[in-house]
Amino acid sequence: MTPSVIAWSWLARVMPEYHELTGDQRAIQLVRRFLDYADSVREPENLAVFSSKWSGVLLSAGIWYYNQTGDADVLALLQRCTKRSIDDFENYFRNFPKDPKAFAEMCDFVPHYCDAKGKAGEPAYEGQTPIGRHGFTAVMALSYPAFHSLISGDRSESESVVQGMANLDQTYGQVGGRWGADGWFVSTDPIVGSETCAVAQSFFSLENIVAVMGNVEVADRIEQLIFNAFPGACTADMWARQFYQQSNQVLVSVAKRPWNSPGTDAGNIYGFKPCYPGPLADVHAPWPRYVASMWMATADEGLAAMSYGPCRVNGKIGKGAPIELAVETDYPFSDRVRVTVRCKEPVRFPLHFRIPKWSSQAEVSVSGNATPWRPQSGTMLKVDREWKDGDVVTLNFNFKIRTETRDNNAVAVAWGPLFFVLRIGVAFERIPTLTAYRTDELPVSAPLGCVDWHIAPTTDWNYALSIDRNNPQCEMIFNKISSMPFAQKGEPVRAPGSNEYLPSQNDVPMLLRVKAKLVPQWGMNGANAAPVPMSPVKTNQPETVVELIPYGCSRLRIAEFPTV
Repeated sequence: MTPSVIAWSWLARVMPEYHELTGDQRAIQLVRRFLDYADSVREPENLAVFSSKWSGVLLSAGIWYYNQTGDADVLALLQRCTKRSIDDFENYFRNFPKDPKAFAEMCDFVPHYCDAKGKAGEPAYEGQTPIGRHGFTAVMALSYPAFHSLISGDRSESESVVQGMANLDQTYGQVGGRWGADGWFVSTDPIVGSETCAVAQSFFSLENIVAVMGNVEVADRIEQLIFNAFPGACTADMWARQFYQQSNQVLVSVAKRPWNSPGTDAGNIYGFKPCYPGPLADVHAPWPRYVASMWMATADEGLAAMSYGPCRVNGKIGKGAPIELAVETDYPFSDRVRVTVRCKEPVRFPLHFRIPKWSSQAEVSVSGNATPWRPQSGTMLKVDREWKDGDVVTLNFNFKIRTETRDNNAVAVAWGPLFFVLRIGVAFERIPTLTAYRTDELPVSAPLGCVDWHIAPTTDWNYALSIDRNNPQCEMIFNKISSMPFAQKGEPVRAPGSNEYLPSQNDVPMLLRVKAKLVPQWGMNGANAAPVPMSPVKTNQPETVVELIPYGCSRLRIAEFPTV
């Protein structure tokens, strides 16, 4: 990646947010300079500077610039710069992975870790996988056709994105909405690594797809990622993160694992910059991005709740009437949400509420209305009325425990957006801070107090669940939500204002208790859990009760279980 690519791609992406926070008009002028620069280097001989895989960032910045200025010339500029790569990405999402050569004509179709000596579409050296299977690139590209559809008016472009995610789910899908891509796309195997950078960067793409399409299914995926894969790849205090996470992760160590990227022996330890420094630069963004996009403006001069969590929203409705929405909820650890409307005078406008696909006979009521709405799961409910100060909307999604069948007839357990994993006893051990494999990308030293962690299991992990997949019965226990909601009791967390790590005094916000049996023949395969035995399994071990905790609260876990 050259400095020129960094300059226009990342700065162009941050300028709209900087302008929103500061009102600084220079941000608009700077984005225009980025656009003109991209237009000047868009020819094939300059693809080291203007890479197709960053076209979506250019589109997002250009569309934002157009909305700020109304400058119609920029639409033609964006077409010149991005049309070829958008056509390639649309074809890619419709045909990949059935046709892995769908990217073969991309001029920048070269391996990620090479000097691009090969011809377009060819590996630079034998055995290297082309970038068309690079997970991070595909995640970044998800929003490109959706963005371009705003210019072209071609709805099929945005629809290709939804098809692409379905294709990727089928062949590489992992628990909680991410894909098995340890550098390159690999498989649905639960010990395959998923890159934290790809998870973190997916929020930019997915939130923009929601903004363009209003797609409930994509908004559901955002919640699954932010409440499972993202916190699961970080320690509860956010001071350490992984490069790769696993669905079935029973040992966190420096060891040879079958990753596809070089230099990744430390790929699954939690640390300041383990393996590569990429996650260090990415993990600051997902939580702010999630909060900033929970509510979106709608074309009918209303507001839409696209994601849920406690928040306060200030906005202007219709001709500028100020309103405030106060959202009270323990979501995702609760299935109830309460929204209070504050306004100086009565004002009519629509509120739209996303009803997640995992809702079960959801009910939505408004103060003063005798009969609640019972919207279908996976839809948007529109409530258009005159709102008065103090009106309250109550949403009850009525979540139920559900199961998901995985490879080898394994089972995953979920409630609402949360997936639940086996609680495994853990022993945290500090290890010497490791030198990143590619220090040229971000040569920074770990600040005082940052720790790299080796984590080993202290309890059995090889359990099969005794569960009815169609009617799963679990005891549910709810605890007080702490300031570190993804911490387990006893897990070392960094004390505020200190370099000292102390055991967490608070436990997970909720847990499930379910019947299970040990499976002694299911053991280790090197540094990984062996493949999940085909269900149903036979075991002569006595039945016991195990605890399942939210995926995001785990550093060691079994997320895909055999059953008896």
